[in-house]
Amino acid sequence: MSPNDTLESLLEDSKLSGTSFRESKVNISVRPDSDEEFIFFHIDNPAKNPKIRQIIQSEEGRKIVDLIIRYKKESHISILFVYVDGKGRDIKHGRTQIIDTHISIKNYCNTKNITLLDRHFSAIIVQRNSAPSISAAKIADLKKNIQHEAGISAKMVNVVKIHGNGDQFSEVVRGFYQKIK
Repeated sequence: MSPNDTLESLLEDSKLSGTSFRESKVNISVRPDSDEEFIFFHIDNPAKNPKIRQIIQSEEGRKIVDLIIRYKKESHISILFVYVDGKGRDIKHGRTQIIDTHISIKNYCNTKNITLLDRHFSAIIVQRNSAPSISAAKIADLKKNIQHEAGISAKMVNVVKIHGNGDQFSEVVRGFYQKIK
C-alpha cells in the first residue's frame, strides 16, 4: 500500500450507491442534511467479495459485519465509521462480528501503516421491529464487552430497533458524532 492509502481506499470496492441498505428484513436508510456525508460500504457481500472482506476472513474464524457507514460533517475534520450488523434475535453473534471486524481492520491498518488519525468508530446492532426486546442490562453488558474486547467506547455502541423504512437511523449516527466533537 502507498503512504496515501486510507481506510476509505481500502473500503472503496464495497461502496454502495445511495444511502440505504436492506438485508434480512432489516432496512436502513438515511437522509443526509446539506452539510453531511453518509457513505455506505457493504463489506459482507459474497457476490462482490470486496478486499476488506477478504482481509477480515483471512484470519481464521473471524466474523464480519454487514455494513460500514462513513459519516462526516462538512465543517469538521473528524470522520466516524459505524459498524452495522442486522440481527433478529442473536445480538451475541452481532457483538462477535463487530469485535472481529474492528480488530481485523485495526490490525491491518497498523501493519500497512494506514493512519486512523481523526477516524472514530462506533457500532450499532440493528434489530427489525418484530424482534423481541432486549433488557437494558443485556445491552449494557454488550456495550461493556465490545469496549473491553475491541476498544470501542461503550457510549459509541447501541442496539436499535428499526421501524418502517429505517430513516430514524441517521439520528443515532448523528448522536454518536456529537460525542466525538
